[in-house]
Amino acid sequence: LYDNQLDKLQHHQTLVLAGCAALSDVQVQQILKFVDQGGRLCIIGPAAKYNEWMMPRQDDPFSDIPKDRIVRMEEGSDTGKALLQSTGGHYSAGVAAREGLYAEYTSVPGRQLVHLVNFRPDQPVKDIKVNMTIPENKSVKSVRIAGPLLEKDQTLKFAKKGRTIYFTVPEVDVYNIAIVEFK
Repeated sequence: LYDNQLDKLQHHQTLVLAGCAALSDVQVQQILKFVDQGGRLCIIGPAAKYNEWMMPRQDDPFSDIPKDRIVRMEEGSDTGKALLQSTGGHYSAGVAAREGLYAEYTSVPGRQLVHLVNFRPDQPVKDIKVNMTIPENKSVKSVRIAGPLLEKDQTLKFAKKGRTIYFTVPEVDVYNIAIVEFK
């Protein structure tokens, strides 16, 4: 997220502040509002030690956040463990593939997208396992894969257990996008 998106935090469950030593008072208030409305905060390294002009703050603006809403870790600690703890022990999506594959999740009206980028294009990534929690009051219409090297979108089979769906992307050469469309 960029600082101009902090007023849209209600669409997220957890906010990670990594290396955000300087935050304005307005940004701090937006983050505190997010946590007050049920969001979780994961702080990696120093956060809000300074205002936007690099003037030191006297107090930690996040010190009054309840311990069940915040995870703090120092740089060099186990980031994965802190992130999982800050989400309440469950990620909303996951990708299992070999090293070199990058995944980014985005939501647009009526769909969730998984962008898959292979940073080792000389070695295609095969059989990529994806799981994704479906928002409440939504059901999945279809899952398909699209990409610049595909002649047309390919429909993928998926399984559902509770609010989570599971599917396998057969192969990513350079870039593909998995599209989960809702009814």
